[in-house]
Amino acid sequence: MLRLGFPAAVAVISALLLTAGAATADPNPAGMKDHPFNGSVPPETRAGITTFRIEDKACSRVDYGDGRGENDCRNGNVRSALVSRNEEGLGEAVEYRFDIQIGAGFAYQGYYNPEAAGFLPDLWDSRLRIASWEGPAIKNFIYMLKLDSRRGIDFVGRTCVAADRLQDWNSFSMMVRWASDRRGWIKVTCNDQVVYLEENIATNQAPHCYVTNECDKGVQKNPRRFLFILGPVMAGFGPEWEKYGKPSQFTDIQKDGIAIKVRNVAVTKGAALYGPEDREVVRELQKHLRALECDPGPADGVAGEKTKQAALTCRTFAAGELPEALNVATARSFLELYRRHYPI
Repeated sequence: MLRLGFPAAVAVISALLLTAGAATADPNPAGMKDHPFNGSVPPETRAGITTFRIEDKACSRVDYGDGRGENDCRNGNVRSALVSRNEEGLGEAVEYRFDIQIGAGFAYQGYYNPEAAGFLPDLWDSRLRIASWEGPAIKNFIYMLKLDSRRGIDFVGRTCVAADRLQDWNSFSMMVRWASDRRGWIKVTCNDQVVYLEENIATNQAPHCYVTNECDKGVQKNPRRFLFILGPVMAGFGPEWEKYGKPSQFTDIQKDGIAIKVRNVAVTKGAALYGPEDREVVRELQKHLRALECDPGPADGVAGEKTKQAALTCRTFAAGELPEALNVATARSFLELYRRHYPI
């Protein structure tokens, strides 16, 4: 039997403890779990930072379980993702927030996609999504956050983070009131700048519905529950890849893989589109419009249809001077323009 002196034994035990510590990752961000279809490199969290990594053709053969007999390897999908443990429902107002950093050497350029006609002006698209929000039905993706080295991080055709800033830490926030009618709203900010804003819409319907966005165009789906998925998924070409003239079902991934880091992941219920300051601005605008003998409704700080219509029609402005619509992002501009041109 090999016997070690006390110093040597301490050294061996210390090395083993260090090895064990290095092999044990921290828990996933609160409320998130590993996606069941992750490939060979699952997400790993250390010191509050979760690292995702996808490698070429490193896919999962786990059956989707929906009766189609399909899996990621068959369809050419490669993923490393987290999925929320809980789903949100209609009527809930939620903020999804995280910081994101793309690893050095990221090279996937995206592709020209004729299927995006009517949605993306230059038809430049990406098969790489890094976050998504979807309903329970097959091909029921509603919103996607996409990534490529040409456009950077993109949300519904709007640039979220420019390509030259991908290696910095960047913040993302999506506040949404899930709704199947005009009571819905959504506000997306990147680095605290509004990049996408819609009010009075059904947020359970995909604004960019086409086949490569995992959405059946023209098929009405009305999901009542919504799942949040965070992490890179490189979509493939499906089992009919030969029909499209592709060498395999997979989209090529650079040899050293694609790495993405996130931190400060949070899903918070009770989000409000109009904060106290926003409501005060709307209230002052309503008072101003009423003083001009227009009818914006009560001065309650709520930008309803009556207030929005009055703001657009109460007085005449030079072409292009007044914003096209009154919303949380433009309310202050409306108030300043009315005060400047039509003081009371």
